Amino acid sequence: MLIVTAIRSNMNTVNNLPPNGVVIAALIIFAVLGIPLSITYSVPYAMVSARIEALGLGQGLSMGVLNLAIVIPQV
Repeated sequence: MLIVTAIRSNMNTVNNLPPNGVVIAALIIFAVLGIPLSITYSVPYAMVSARIEALGLGQGLSMGVLNLAIVIPQV
């Protein structure tokens, strides 16, 4: 994003809107970075779900504890 910002700051624009190339580059960067982020959010739940199902324990309580363990540090 620093590169895209540096390129944008060196451009002369008429109406202060970024050119289409800058917008497309930013969208591509965010799409590429979104893939590992989605894996980070989904894999822990899938692993806990599979483990709890094999043990025969309450799945809802375990998922709630995992959710709290992820959400509380973010607050």
